[in-house]
Amino acid sequence: MKRPIALLCGLAICAGPVLLGCSHNECNDSSVCGDGNSNNRNGSEAPKKVSGPPFTFTSRESDPWDACENGPGRVYPKAPPLEDIAAHVDSGAARTSAQVAAHNKRLATFDSNHSAVTADRTTIDLTLQGKTGRAVTIQNITVDVVDVKPTPATGVRVRRVGGCGGSNFSAFLADLDKKTPALAFKSGENAAGKMRVRGFPVQVTESDPETFTIVAFTTADVHTFSFVVEWSSEGVRRKTKVNKDNGTPFAVASGNGAPQYDYQQQDGTFTPPQFKMNPNDPLGDPVPIEDH
Repeated sequence: MKRPIALLCGLAICAGPVLLGCSHNECNDSSVCGDGNSNNRNGSEAPKKVSGPPFTFTSRESDPWDACENGPGRVYPKAPPLEDIAAHVDSGAARTSAQVAAHNKRLATFDSNHSAVTADRTTIDLTLQGKTGRAVTIQNITVDVVDVKPTPATGVRVRRVGGCGGSNFSAFLADLDKKTPALAFKSGENAAGKMRVRGFPVQVTESDPETFTIVAFTTADVHTFSFVVEWSSEGVRRKTKVNKDNGTPFAVASGNGAPQYDYQQQDGTFTPPQFKMNPNDPLGDPVPIEDH
């Protein structure tokens, strides 16, 4: 498997050739999927239409509660009592892998029940894999913003404090707060100490998938978005919209605009935050909050 590619995403509107009768993740529905070849030569059976893109995709979001990785925590649009948040966030009693898994499941259910959104930045591993041995060229990946709205003042942002240092890997940086963000390459290294791929195009097949680490970040508002993968294969060029594995869009919410707290797990207390995400280096070490 190729090394992951890291991106920090900007905004782009889904454009280009339109599609009809494709999977629910296609950009729109006004043309035929596949190569569009419907000729029936010499009475032979017409070529079988492709029912979707010639690749599969899966996504995995990093844990926003992971304090060691400077996890950004969550924004709860309608704030539950802090003691309820603490009861679910605190993992002190979890020791075995089964206990940790059970704790994470309870926390995920609590967050889902309260419509919690990852705060400030969300890191997504997007894996694209060809359906056959024929190469599919990934020409580009952009972001299609579904909705932008203010972080509700009735909410609360909570993060679990900790930290093992910032991350240093190559990425394409873009700011979701900008009207038209431009991708900017951030130099870095992978775990083996080598530079990662700088950009597109990238080819994938069934036996040679590619994982893109995509980081979407914001310092204002709640952004709901999908990814748009521009691809080509056997002379056909299309765009495919990618959501979470359950079909819903991704989301990230700035903690600004709502009360914010750091949860101190060692003594179970909530304190005002002393640090915030550095918008110039979202994956680096947090920076002090001025006039704290």
